[in-house]
Amino acid sequence: MLGNATAGIALTLQAAGISGKRVAIPNNVCINVPMGVYFSGNQPLFLDICKDDFGLDPDLLATSIDRIDVVIAVHAYGIPCKIKQIESICKQNGVFLIEDLAVAQGATISGEAVGRFGDASIVSFGNGKIIDIGHGGAVLTNNRTLTKKLKELMHGFP
Repeated sequence: MLGNATAGIALTLQAAGISGKRVAIPNNVCINVPMGVYFSGNQPLFLDICKDDFGLDPDLLATSIDRIDVVIAVHAYGIPCKIKQIESICKQNGVFLIEDLAVAQGATISGEAVGRFGDASIVSFGNGKIIDIGHGGAVLTNNRTLTKKLKELMHGFP
């Protein structure tokens, strides 16, 4: 749990040891996503989106993957992006994948909940979100090493 999802993006990138890298994000994303990328010492790389789901275009991602170090796949407006294709491209190329489900909590793809496809997922509880408590966020991951590093960064101790 964090103060907001922007901090979750920044801390996740730091915990993964990612610094000075290019992070692919959709070109229609809210300002908080590139802010989290900048706060972590990385550079956002804005990529075009698909018109049907407003998420990263997997075809464009595939042709650009050689200049990308990290992908933040955003499920926009409650609509899941093509996360299975994005996940496959990232895995094939050893690219770290963060799933942003700030406005898609509860959404599913073929019965699978969004937020389970990336190396980590970011959730927001801010104003206007699916679960709105006015502020807050969370990082979700099954990676124990990443979890340990996140805790160290958040609390200042191992």
